[in-house]
Amino acid sequence: MEKQKLKATILCMAVLVLLCFQVLIPAFAAGEGEVEIKKSSGFNIVFVVDTSLSLRTTRGEGTDPGGLRYDALGQILSWLPGTKSRVGIITFNRNASQYDPKLRLMESMDDVVELRDYVANKKLGEWTNITEAMEQALEFFPNLDASNVQAEREKRGLDENLPNLIMLFTDGVIDLPGGRSAVSESAGRLTSLAKEAKNREVEIATVALNTNGEAQSEELKKISELSGSSLFQEVRSAAGLKEAFDAIHDFLFSSQKFDLVAGESKRFQVPRIGALALTITLSPDDAIELTSPVSKRVYTMDDAEMLDDDHMVIQIPQPEGGSWKYKLSGEDGGGVIPTNPDLSFSERLYNTISSPPLAGALNGASDALVSTLLGKKLKKELSKKGVVAVCVLGVVLVFTAIFCGIFNFLSPGYL
Repeated sequence: MEKQKLKATILCMAVLVLLCFQVLIPAFAAGEGEVEIKKSSGFNIVFVVDTSLSLRTTRGEGTDPGGLRYDALGQILSWLPGTKSRVGIITFNRNASQYDPKLRLMESMDDVVELRDYVANKKLGEWTNITEAMEQALEFFPNLDASNVQAEREKRGLDENLPNLIMLFTDGVIDLPGGRSAVSESAGRLTSLAKEAKNREVEIATVALNTNGEAQSEELKKISELSGSSLFQEVRSAAGLKEAFDAIHDFLFSSQKFDLVAGESKRFQVPRIGALALTITLSPDDAIELTSPVSKRVYTMDDAEMLDDDHMVIQIPQPEGGSWKYKLSGEDGGGVIPTNPDLSFSERLYNTISSPPLAGALNGASDALVSTLLGKKLKKELSKKGVVAVCVLGVVLVFTAIFCGIFNFLSPGYL
């Protein structure tokens, strides 16, 4: 009996230490002199997609003969509804062309399917004019020194509160009529564009399509670095595409990404505060019953929309927080929950302490009690790092003192 009490005491103290780390680490992760990748609840993002014959020749060869870029584009687009993201599309071969001169607000899967199909249905053509495409992409984002910055943002459909991103899908092999001199001049202009992007606070993320090993991967990586971006991914196979997805997702969002496993009923957790959307990706032949934790609404394949021949998506904006239950038959699937990265201290602490396993370890404290103890409803949020640290340590010390006092009273001599 006494050993059980001691174990319970140690467990409670371990839980409180874990709670402290859960909240303090995000607050101090980007210390002075460190580079912090700004995650966001949404982006002003322009996708620049190569539609040249070097990706798939008439003989079925090339750097992306299987069309992995279409799968990548479709998957990334499917993460955006519910995040306030605004999207532009540019495709290129000999010349570049825009889907629309104004960014489109991503509101539903209809937007996702329409934009993906626009790119997938583009006819492949000769030559690869990456530079012209990147020039058009950068035109979406105004020069910050210009006097009419706000007017240009409105004209292009930008949200000034969101970070700016250009995502380039290509093999990086510039090919132009005019021979080496034209290619060399174009490459020089592309380097200048990457530097100008940094001046305009636009990151360039590059995805190198390289299934045959002939892509100019190092040049594409250099473009990203010159713009101040840390995202460069090389895709050499369909299997490598999942790794690229994970890296791109982690770069873009403060969120959860998880696998759905076929078989018996299982669960996953949605944060109670700050979840912007829930996106479930499945195969067309799958069957699923997905049950929300509060209203007990059941989602099935009837709620899914076709993304492409191999993927269907269930998109749920502002999902209920708590433990979702699912039963999946068929192939394994995946889920994504983009979350608001700018949650206050009290909201992050509330999510941490109300989620498994902490809620269970604290004997299932009710939401109302947790909210009261942690000040979830405080109107004045704590934002200064010093104040946050003091408050977190104060909460930890108070809980530690309470638990130690209780167990010391029940079992004198152990503490």
